[in-house]
Amino acid sequence: MKGGKMKESEEMEFKTSFSEESAILESLCAFANCRGGTVLVGMNDDGEPVKIEIGKKTIERLTTRIKENCDPALYPSIVVKTHGPFEICEITIKEAEHKPVFVSGKAYLRVGKSNVKLKVAEIRDLMLKYKQPDFDSSVCSEKLSDLTISPRVLEVIATKKPGFNIVNFIKENKLEHRGILTNAAYLCFTDKNTEHFNACVKAGRFKGSDMVTIIDMTLFDDGLLAITEQAMAFIRRNIRMGVEFDGGVQRIEKWEYPLEALREAIVNAIVHRDYTDKSQIQIRIFDDRLEVWSPGKLPRDMTPEEIINESRSVPRNMKLAEIFYNTGLIESWGSGFPRILSETEKHGEVTVTMKHVGDSFVVTFTKKQPEKVIVTQRYSAVNDSPEVVYRSSNPVYSRSTDSELNKPQLLVFKTVAAHPGLMAKDLSVMLQIPFGSIDRHVRVLLKKGYIVRKGSKKTGGYVAVK
Repeated sequence: MKGGKMKESEEMEFKTSFSEESAILESLCAFANCRGGTVLVGMNDDGEPVKIEIGKKTIERLTTRIKENCDPALYPSIVVKTHGPFEICEITIKEAEHKPVFVSGKAYLRVGKSNVKLKVAEIRDLMLKYKQPDFDSSVCSEKLSDLTISPRVLEVIATKKPGFNIVNFIKENKLEHRGILTNAAYLCFTDKNTEHFNACVKAGRFKGSDMVTIIDMTLFDDGLLAITEQAMAFIRRNIRMGVEFDGGVQRIEKWEYPLEALREAIVNAIVHRDYTDKSQIQIRIFDDRLEVWSPGKLPRDMTPEEIINESRSVPRNMKLAEIFYNTGLIESWGSGFPRILSETEKHGEVTVTMKHVGDSFVVTFTKKQPEKVIVTQRYSAVNDSPEVVYRSSNPVYSRSTDSELNKPQLLVFKTVAAHPGLMAKDLSVMLQIPFGSIDRHVRVLLKKGYIVRKGSKKTGGYVAVK
């Protein structure tokens, strides 16, 4: 201040009217990329007030223009003050938390009394200087010493990596900082996710082809390493298994969707979703299709076509991806989407599409139109009772195999039929049913002749009777 007049500086800019809107936005952007500053509208270059018109919608329009043109959005303080007989609009912005700030795709810095447009290299340097840690690398409020590890997570890891020590793994892979867990470690191993509700997975079965009538609904809030199998158990509970015969007596059983492709779609959603988005992963099962909704678009402006045609892998959440890989839930980098496509093609009864819908990435499995079938009758190899036999290139799906079995027993039987060689502990993990209950169901199926045990005690397992 000199002689009662203000001067332009690194933190002060004068504008004579709101018609200089572009210059006002540039100055706010430049201030935000430095230490903050103020734009005074209604001042000439000499620091003298001039007459301006401030209508009812002037401030509202300016606020909207600032939000629409600045990225990240800026929220300045806008105050109208009286300076003698004149009104002055004071627009103050703080230093931005996330830099650089762009206006209309360009970034500026305040240097002296001027706004300097940044070159590409300068923008890159600024981004590196103020780079925020990724969500999965950031720490949460949970201490490693307070972590309650999910028993379901332990069971899943044990099937892939026997003897795996979670606490040692967290320490060795820098998944904690001074005893505080990263989000990746917390979400993967916790017994119950209470910190990030958006990281839970929601699954629903709906009647028909819309979401009006809910048949079944579940929210999974366990550790992420366990949620995949829990979601698969929900899917198996809500889809059907087909039975067909190849012209002889060989019984061929087939789920109406390719399970391995579904598992890959769920794992990809968990590992690659945008965790800054407050939405949850959703699994939607309809009569004619199954959808996996992942919050956030593909990283780095990738397109679904690039994913499909080039098999590119750009993990958004590197720490999460490393945990899934090191615990055996991901076999190799970049194999997820190719496996979805190959398993779907091998299945033959559904098609798969991948696309952006709003701010989500959606993988949709759609049933093909069934072919005409020929219905005949023969006697069951299991209990000598009549059963319907469908001979067709497409299997016919049914929710029941035999009226003697209750729903849990039927689920165990179908799972054994689809995955020969499973042991009781494998079934317990896969179906998320306590081992004691699985053991009882298996004994019933053995007694009734639906399954038999083959192989040694250590390496053998159960197979369905053909």
